[in-house]
Amino acid sequence: MAYLVNEVAHWAQISVRTLHHYDRCGLLKPDQLSEAGYRLYSDQNLERLQEILFFKTLGFSLKQIQALVESPDYARLHALESQKEWLEKEKQRLDTLMETLDKSIEAIKKGNKMKKKALFKGLSLKEIKAHQAQYAQETEARWGQTEAYRESQKRTAGYTAEDWARIQAEQAEIYQRIVAGMEGRPESPEVQAAVADLRASFCRYYYDCTPEIFAGLGQMYMQDARFRDYYEKIQPGLAAFLSQAIACYSGTQA
Repeated sequence: MAYLVNEVAHWAQISVRTLHHYDRCGLLKPDQLSEAGYRLYSDQNLERLQEILFFKTLGFSLKQIQALVESPDYARLHALESQKEWLEKEKQRLDTLMETLDKSIEAIKKGNKMKKKALFKGLSLKEIKAHQAQYAQETEARWGQTEAYRESQKRTAGYTAEDWARIQAEQAEIYQRIVAGMEGRPESPEVQAAVADLRASFCRYYYDCTPEIFAGLGQMYMQDARFRDYYEKIQPGLAAFLSQAIACYSGTQA
Protein backbone atom coordinates (compact mmCIF):
# COMPACT_ATOMS: atom_id res chain seq x y z
CA MET A 1 0.00 0.00 0.00
CA ALA A 2 0.96 3.63 -0.42
CA TYR A 3 0.46 6.26 2.27
CA LEU A 4 0.21 10.03 2.06
CA VAL A 5 2.64 12.23 3.94
CA ASN A 6 -0.09 13.46 6.30
CA GLU A 7 -0.91 9.89 7.30
CA VAL A 8 2.72 9.03 7.97
CA ALA A 9 3.25 12.22 9.97
CA HIS A 10 0.17 11.41 12.09
CA TRP A 11 1.25 7.83 12.82
CA ALA A 12 4.83 8.80 13.66
CA GLN A 13 3.76 11.94 15.56
CA ILE A 14 6.19 14.13 13.66
CA SER A 15 5.58 17.11 11.42
CA VAL A 16 5.06 16.98 7.66
CA ARG A 17 7.91 19.46 7.44
CA THR A 18 10.21 16.92 9.11
CA LEU A 19 9.31 14.27 6.52
CA HIS A 20 9.92 16.77 3.73
CA HIS A 21 13.35 17.49 5.24
CA TYR A 22 14.20 13.78 5.43
CA ASP A 23 13.27 13.51 1.75
CA ARG A 24 15.37 16.50 0.69
CA CYS A 25 18.47 15.30 2.54
CA GLY A 26 18.09 11.77 1.14
CA LEU A 27 17.51 10.09 4.49
CA LEU A 28 13.98 8.91 3.72
CA LYS A 29 12.79 9.26 0.15
CA PRO A 30 9.25 8.03 -0.57
CA ASP A 31 9.07 5.11 -2.96
CA GLN A 32 6.53 6.81 -5.21
CA LEU A 33 5.08 10.11 -6.33
CA SER A 34 1.45 10.41 -7.36
CA GLU A 35 0.48 11.85 -10.73
CA ALA A 36 -0.22 15.10 -8.89
CA GLY A 37 3.28 15.05 -7.39
CA TYR A 38 2.33 13.99 -3.86
CA ARG A 39 4.75 11.86 -1.86
CA LEU A 40 3.57 8.26 -1.40
CA TYR A 41 5.23 6.14 1.30
CA SER A 42 5.46 2.34 1.32
CA ASP A 43 5.53 -0.07 4.27
CA GLN A 44 9.30 -0.30 3.77
CA ASN A 45 9.49 3.49 4.08
CA LEU A 46 7.60 3.27 7.38
CA GLU A 47 10.06 0.68 8.70
CA ARG A 48 12.98 2.92 7.74
CA LEU A 49 11.30 5.87 9.48
CA GLN A 50 10.98 3.79 12.64
CA GLU A 51 14.71 3.03 12.50
CA ILE A 52 15.50 6.71 12.04
CA LEU A 53 13.40 7.71 15.05
CA PHE A 54 14.90 4.97 17.22
CA PHE A 55 18.40 6.21 16.43
CA LYS A 56 17.36 9.79 17.13
CA THR A 57 16.21 8.81 20.63
CA LEU A 58 19.77 7.57 21.19
CA GLY A 59 21.16 10.96 20.19
CA PHE A 60 22.45 10.26 16.68
CA SER A 61 22.55 13.10 14.18
CA LEU A 62 20.82 12.76 10.81
CA LYS A 63 24.18 12.42 9.06
CA GLN A 64 25.22 9.65 11.42
CA ILE A 65 21.90 7.85 10.97
CA GLN A 66 22.18 8.05 7.21
CA ALA A 67 25.69 6.62 7.31
CA LEU A 68 24.51 3.75 9.51
CA VAL A 69 21.38 2.71 7.62
CA GLU A 70 23.11 2.97 4.25
CA SER A 71 26.09 0.90 5.37
CA PRO A 72 26.43 -2.45 3.54
CA ASP A 73 26.78 -4.13 6.95
CA TYR A 74 23.58 -2.63 8.36
CA ALA A 75 20.88 -5.13 9.35
CA ARG A 76 17.51 -3.90 10.61
CA LEU A 77 16.89 -6.93 12.83
CA HIS A 78 20.30 -6.70 14.48
CA ALA A 79 19.87 -2.98 15.11
CA LEU A 80 16.45 -3.43 16.72
CA GLU A 81 17.61 -6.37 18.83
CA SER A 82 20.57 -4.36 20.11
CA GLN A 83 18.37 -1.39 20.98
CA LYS A 84 15.90 -3.69 22.73
CA GLU A 85 18.66 -5.34 24.75
CA TRP A 86 19.88 -2.05 26.16
CA LEU A 87 16.41 -0.69 26.79
CA GLU A 88 15.63 -3.80 28.83
CA LYS A 89 18.75 -3.29 30.93
CA GLU A 90 17.94 0.38 31.43
CA LYS A 91 14.37 -0.50 32.40
CA GLN A 92 15.63 -2.93 35.06
CA ARG A 93 17.84 -0.21 36.51
CA LEU A 94 15.00 2.33 36.48
CA ASP A 95 12.61 -0.18 38.07
CA THR A 96 15.02 -0.55 40.99
CA LEU A 97 15.31 3.22 41.37
CA MET A 98 11.53 3.60 41.20
CA GLU A 99 11.14 0.99 43.93
CA THR A 100 13.56 2.92 46.15
CA LEU A 101 11.70 6.17 45.47
CA ASP A 102 8.32 4.58 46.25
CA LYS A 103 9.59 3.21 49.55
CA SER A 104 11.22 6.55 50.41
CA ILE A 105 7.99 8.44 49.73
CA GLU A 106 5.97 5.92 51.76
CA ALA A 107 8.41 6.16 54.67
CA ILE A 108 8.18 9.96 54.70
CA LYS A 109 4.37 9.90 54.62
CA LYS A 110 4.18 7.38 57.46
CA GLY A 111 6.97 8.93 59.48
CA ASN A 112 9.05 5.76 59.33
CA LYS A 113 12.75 5.24 58.78
CA MET A 114 13.98 2.99 56.02
CA LYS A 115 16.57 0.30 56.53
CA LYS A 116 19.98 1.64 55.64
CA LYS A 117 20.54 -0.84 52.81
CA ALA A 118 17.10 -0.17 51.31
CA LEU A 119 17.75 3.57 51.49
CA PHE A 120 20.47 3.30 48.84
CA LYS A 121 19.19 0.41 46.73
CA GLY A 122 19.92 1.13 43.08
CA LEU A 123 22.11 4.10 43.96
CA SER A 124 25.41 2.27 44.28
CA LEU A 125 28.04 4.26 42.43
CA LYS A 126 29.82 1.01 41.66
CA GLU A 127 26.70 -0.40 39.99
CA ILE A 128 25.95 2.86 38.19
CA LYS A 129 29.48 3.14 36.83
CA ALA A 130 29.50 -0.54 35.85
CA HIS A 131 26.23 0.00 33.98
CA GLN A 132 27.65 3.08 32.26
CA ALA A 133 30.91 1.33 31.36
CA GLN A 134 29.11 -1.69 29.94
CA TYR A 135 26.75 0.51 27.94
CA ALA A 136 29.65 2.63 26.71
CA GLN A 137 31.55 -0.41 25.47
CA GLU A 138 28.54 -1.85 23.66
CA THR A 139 27.46 1.50 22.26
CA GLU A 140 30.90 2.29 20.91
CA ALA A 141 31.24 -1.16 19.38
CA ARG A 142 27.84 -1.19 17.69
CA TRP A 143 26.74 2.39 17.15
CA GLY A 144 29.76 4.64 17.52
CA GLN A 145 29.95 7.77 19.63
CA THR A 146 27.34 10.53 19.40
CA GLU A 147 27.44 14.06 20.71
CA ALA A 148 24.52 13.41 23.08
CA TYR A 149 26.12 10.19 24.31
CA ARG A 150 29.47 11.85 24.98
CA GLU A 151 27.81 14.74 26.76
CA SER A 152 25.80 12.37 28.97
CA GLN A 153 28.92 10.41 29.86
CA LYS A 154 30.77 13.60 30.71
CA ARG A 155 28.01 15.00 32.90
CA THR A 156 27.13 11.85 34.82
CA ALA A 157 30.71 10.70 35.44
CA GLY A 158 31.02 12.74 38.61
CA TYR A 159 27.53 12.20 40.02
CA THR A 160 27.38 10.94 43.60
CA ALA A 161 24.68 8.74 45.15
CA GLU A 162 23.12 11.91 46.54
CA ASP A 163 23.11 13.46 43.07
CA TRP A 164 21.29 10.47 41.61
CA ALA A 165 18.77 10.46 44.45
CA ARG A 166 18.07 14.16 43.91
CA ILE A 167 17.68 13.72 40.15
CA GLN A 168 15.31 10.78 40.53
CA ALA A 169 13.26 12.61 43.17
CA GLU A 170 13.00 15.68 40.93
CA GLN A 171 11.81 13.63 37.97
CA ALA A 172 9.38 11.64 40.13
CA GLU A 173 7.81 14.94 41.23
CA ILE A 174 7.43 15.98 37.59
CA TYR A 175 5.72 12.68 36.75
CA GLN A 176 3.31 13.21 39.63
CA ARG A 177 2.41 16.64 38.23
CA ILE A 178 1.65 15.00 34.90
CA VAL A 179 -0.44 12.34 36.65
CA ALA A 180 -2.37 15.11 38.40
CA GLY A 181 -3.13 16.61 34.99
CA MET A 182 -4.54 13.39 33.55
CA GLU A 183 -8.06 14.50 34.48
CA GLY A 184 -7.68 17.15 31.81
CA ARG A 185 -6.06 17.19 28.37
CA PRO A 186 -2.39 16.58 27.48
CA GLU A 187 -2.15 20.03 25.87
CA SER A 188 -3.33 21.82 29.03
CA PRO A 189 -0.96 24.54 30.32
CA GLU A 190 -0.29 22.65 33.55
CA VAL A 191 0.68 19.42 31.79
CA GLN A 192 2.73 21.22 29.16
CA ALA A 193 4.62 23.08 31.89
CA ALA A 194 5.45 19.75 33.55
CA VAL A 195 6.54 18.24 30.23
CA ALA A 196 8.77 21.25 29.58
CA ASP A 197 10.31 20.74 33.03
CA LEU A 198 10.89 17.06 32.22
CA ARG A 199 12.78 17.93 29.06
CA ALA A 200 14.70 20.62 30.95
CA SER A 201 15.66 17.98 33.52
CA PHE A 202 17.03 15.71 30.78
CA CYS A 203 18.97 18.65 29.35
CA ARG A 204 20.28 19.68 32.75
CA TYR A 205 21.46 16.28 33.93
CA TYR A 206 22.17 14.17 30.83
CA TYR A 207 22.49 15.83 27.42
CA ASP A 208 20.96 18.40 25.11
CA CYS A 209 17.56 16.77 24.64
CA THR A 210 16.46 18.49 21.44
CA PRO A 211 12.75 18.68 20.54
CA GLU A 212 13.28 15.93 17.97
CA ILE A 213 15.01 13.62 20.45
CA PHE A 214 12.32 14.38 23.04
CA ALA A 215 9.58 13.61 20.52
CA GLY A 216 11.24 10.28 19.77
CA LEU A 217 11.34 9.44 23.47
CA GLY A 218 7.63 10.19 23.73
CA GLN A 219 6.87 7.79 20.90
CA MET A 220 9.01 5.08 22.46
CA TYR A 221 7.25 5.43 25.83
CA MET A 222 4.05 4.24 24.16
CA GLN A 223 5.31 1.97 21.39
CA ASP A 224 7.78 -0.08 23.43
CA ALA A 225 6.06 -2.50 25.82
CA ARG A 226 8.81 -2.25 28.42
CA PHE A 227 8.60 1.52 28.71
CA ARG A 228 4.81 1.40 28.51
CA ASP A 229 4.67 -1.05 31.42
CA TYR A 230 7.07 1.12 33.41
CA TYR A 231 4.81 4.17 33.20
CA GLU A 232 1.67 2.12 33.72
CA LYS A 233 3.09 1.08 37.10
CA ILE A 234 3.24 4.73 38.10
CA GLN A 235 -0.33 5.38 36.97
CA PRO A 236 -2.62 3.42 34.60
CA GLY A 237 -2.93 5.35 31.35
CA LEU A 238 0.17 7.45 31.99
CA ALA A 239 2.19 6.02 29.08
CA ALA A 240 -0.34 7.10 26.45
CA PHE A 241 -1.04 10.41 28.16
CA LEU A 242 2.67 11.26 28.51
CA SER A 243 3.33 10.26 24.90
CA GLN A 244 0.53 12.55 23.72
CA ALA A 245 1.69 15.38 25.97
CA ILE A 246 5.26 15.16 24.65
CA ALA A 247 3.95 15.09 21.07
CA CYS A 248 1.95 18.26 21.76
CA TYR A 249 4.97 19.94 23.34
CA SER A 250 7.37 18.91 20.57
CA GLY A 251 4.93 20.13 17.94
CA THR A 252 5.13 23.64 19.39
CA GLN A 253 8.94 23.52 19.40
CA ALA A 254 9.43 22.39 15.78
